[in-house]
Amino acid sequence: MHSNNVALRERVLRAAGATGEYVWAAPWAEHYRSYIDSSVADLRNIGDPDEGDPVLAAQFLHEFTSDTPWCHLDIGDSGFSSKATGEINKGCTGAMVRTLIELLSQWPR
Repeated sequence: MHSNNVALRERVLRAAGATGEYVWAAPWAEHYRSYIDSSVADLRNIGDPDEGDPVLAAQFLHEFTSDTPWCHLDIGDSGFSSKATGEINKGCTGAMVRTLIELLSQWPR
């Protein structure tokens, strides 16, 4: 998980802990910015097309959010399962759905 806001990052971590889903706060890597430079556009929305990279996805998001708090939850590998294992069914896993529901249920009104 990447976030530009400490308070939001902590809320997500608490929500994940309450639901039993695994999340860790990844460090910000400003030097990755050059990986989304493009010769034909303002930015590329991916780095190397053969590799998914949550750091690059977060960097791309960061370019468009200014000071608006954001959090990027990368569920690429955990959003789909090719087999049933324990509480995970084959197919879409619903990864992070419990965390997001918990986060929103605790959101101040």
